[in-house]
Amino acid sequence: MENTQLRRDCYSLLKALIVPLVVLGHFCVMYTQNGAFRPLVTSRTLGLVSTYIYSFHMPAFFMLSGCVYGFAILAGKYRAPGHFLLKKTKRLILPYFLFGLLLVVPVVYFCKVEPLSIPQAAHRNIILATQPRHLWYVLTLFEIFVLCALLRPLLAKTPLIVFLGAAAVYYFVQPKLRLTDAYLPAPNFLGYKNLLRNLVYFVFGVLLNKHFDGILRVVKKVRFLWIVFPIAQAAIFCPATGIFYKSYIQAPLFGLLGGFAVLSFGMIVCSYLPKLASRQFFCSLSECGYGIYLLHPMLIYCLYYFLREKAVDPYLLVGAGTVIITALCWGLTLTYRKLFKKSRKPENNK
Repeated sequence: MENTQLRRDCYSLLKALIVPLVVLGHFCVMYTQNGAFRPLVTSRTLGLVSTYIYSFHMPAFFMLSGCVYGFAILAGKYRAPGHFLLKKTKRLILPYFLFGLLLVVPVVYFCKVEPLSIPQAAHRNIILATQPRHLWYVLTLFEIFVLCALLRPLLAKTPLIVFLGAAAVYYFVQPKLRLTDAYLPAPNFLGYKNLLRNLVYFVFGVLLNKHFDGILRVVKKVRFLWIVFPIAQAAIFCPATGIFYKSYIQAPLFGLLGGFAVLSFGMIVCSYLPKLASRQFFCSLSECGYGIYLLHPMLIYCLYYFLREKAVDPYLLVGAGTVIITALCWGLTLTYRKLFKKSRKPENNK
């Protein structure tokens, strides 16, 4: 496997860059019909920014997770399914229930986001996972890893077959899900809808990692075209037409193009600025990205709840809030890592 260090640097840098983008997206979504709160001062521009970010930021996250997983299996790791799933249970399922029951449920209740009691919200939203808020990503990633444990040989040798299968599942199942959502929706039990919608992005990431070297050669030759074109396409069509929300056919195309643009950007940056990814700032932000993701949405909920009757300039609130909330969650995660994290044992390649 060529360019091993470049892959590590690229994936680490992209994680550091995507996390603040996710925080920004969760701020901007408050200015759309999907926001948990309705600020007194609205902003159509921030709503469009939210639509644009949401068209690719979570697909990019899943693709990046797929790249990292693909990198690991090509290096010979995760051969023992039991050990792999136990590790992912500790990494994903334990935080899912911990943050879900001790943070998400109380905040949603006290901020009056839903007319449910704490026991009702805990049972329906977290245990049954019908509406776990931002923790849907954590649960969906674990469910994808369960499938990966079963499909590891295929993913290691022929990820294209798995990608085509995931795409077929998406396109055949998604219309029925959207039809159901228009009426009385079947419960999103254990987040199965999220699994079906995002598996294709993860497997695409595994596929991209397998062909990393060839993609890198192409991206170097046509640098700016591969970076600008997919982003420009999503930026023009997604906010202007609302196509991301209206069509189950175009939505994954925007996600795949946007995610690929993010990956190609990381390749270019790490190729021409190889020391950037190793800087302490980006290394720390990357390492703390998971903690920032787990913490920040509920802090945003509290902020908008306490400011719900105040006419705050939306651009000031989103700009300053993104920086402050990211820094606060970053600091809390660093503190946790220093105070409670035990020294890591060398990972065996099972």
